[in-house]
Amino acid sequence: MTNQAFLASVKQNGSALFFLSPEFKTKEICLAAVKQDGMALCFVPTELRTQEVCLEAVKQDGWALVYVPIQTDDLCLEAVKQNGFALQYVHHQTDEICMYAVKQNGHALQFVQKQTQEICEKAVRQNGSALEFVLKQTEEICTAAVQTYGLALQYVRKQTEEICIAAAKQNGLSLEFVKVQTDAICFVAVKNNPRALTLVYKQTDDICLVAVKTQGWALQHVQRQTPQICLAAVQQDGMALEYVKEQSYDISLAAIEQNTAALQFDNLLPLDVRLKTLKQNNQLL
Repeated sequence: MTNQAFLASVKQNGSALFFLSPEFKTKEICLAAVKQDGMALCFVPTELRTQEVCLEAVKQDGWALVYVPIQTDDLCLEAVKQNGFALQYVHHQTDEICMYAVKQNGHALQFVQKQTQEICEKAVRQNGSALEFVLKQTEEICTAAVQTYGLALQYVRKQTEEICIAAAKQNGLSLEFVKVQTDAICFVAVKNNPRALTLVYKQTDDICLVAVKTQGWALQHVQRQTPQICLAAVQQDGMALEYVKEQSYDISLAAIEQNTAALQFDNLLPLDVRLKTLKQNNQLL
């Protein structure tokens, strides 16, 4: 094969460089190989791993940094910009390199040797669950984390009502990780996700009302149903009548007025009322 054939081969698959004899591995061929597959740098002879070749390799795949013989800040920056996890292979970390790493992947924070408030905030804003790797948590960092990813509340060491509310606003199911529940937190949680009602330790009528007014089907999770809660549920979604334990005329009527399909769950309304409701909704000719 000619050099042109080898060149064409590595342009299509950089790892093909592995099969070339050392005498055929020219700078041009090696450069083309790492541009196609950065990890092909491991097949480049040491003497040809120049800054130019290495730079192209890490631009294509940050992991290739592990095969770079002489690291520079510029090389490391390009590597972590492509893959934040490449930070673990950086010999001499700088704040700038770390910032770019966590900006690309917040979880790269676990490889930062000297954490700063700014680096940590950048990490948790990219991925809230990176809070797990923050050594010195502050209220600002924790708030930023749960605002990005509510379930990061599980990593907050010192919870406040404000942090918990911020988490619940982002994801109501973060209520699972609240150590001390308050009505305010629960209100926000069930409004964000009515399914969070299953996580409320002490349900109140007001909390349940918020849940069913948001999604009527949340009635199935209400521990103590009242006529007011049931009525609010079926007014939001008539099909919630399925979950009403004690139906009444008003509740059943409200349900089918909201959705005539709720008739399948009604066991109270007389036939004439049913027919009248269907006619009013143009579902009876």
